[in-house]
Amino acid sequence: MKETLVYWLERYQRPFFYCLLAIGVGIFAGLRFGGAKKGAATGGATVVFQNWERAESADGPEMDELMRLIEKYPSVSGAYGVRVVEGLLARGAAEKAGEFARGVLERTASHTPEFSLFARGSLLIARGALQEALEEAALLKTALAERNKGESILYGYALLRMVTLCNALGLDEGEAKGELSLFLKNKSAASAALQTIFSAEGFSLEDFLRRRPSRMHDQAHSPM
Repeated sequence: MKETLVYWLERYQRPFFYCLLAIGVGIFAGLRFGGAKKGAATGGATVVFQNWERAESADGPEMDELMRLIEKYPSVSGAYGVRVVEGLLARGAAEKAGEFARGVLERTASHTPEFSLFARGSLLIARGALQEALEEAALLKTALAERNKGESILYGYALLRMVTLCNALGLDEGEAKGELSLFLKNKSAASAALQTIFSAEGFSLEDFLRRRPSRMHDQAHSPM
């Protein structure tokens, strides 16, 4: 089961985080603040982005030009944010990718508090600060519930994050796992989407929850 969990985290955590970051922070901010300039800015960024892709260095003048557009037009971040991060990671520039993600987060945090909270938790996980990430996930879950967004995919992902982080920290994940099970039983569009994202090779998220006993259950049945 540990191998399955690691497989999920390795395969889905990074792309899903950056997709949510791009949709929630970049596109949302672009639609709200880009206005009439959004189409022209994004169109002009295409050439700049392609020049950066072809450049030998990820940190040269092409990147500087692309960053100027991203900082000026949030819609450009929405259109190219994920691809920039993927390009940086492909070139082995993980630190630069993290800096880019944090920059987007800082510029738009006040306008997208829920996605920003999620993204901040992802950055904490990337740094190995799992206890802080768990606290962020709990805050996100509470914030979404207070805004009547308890059926959103972000709410479900916050619960899943709490389950996996509790397990990684050696804490009892029973409560979070129970809430996640209820979320999945609602059969909403969000729960169906979460199931699709975390289904692989015939093994579903519900299978994981059924087969993974809580930490407290493990301890109660331990021969020690």
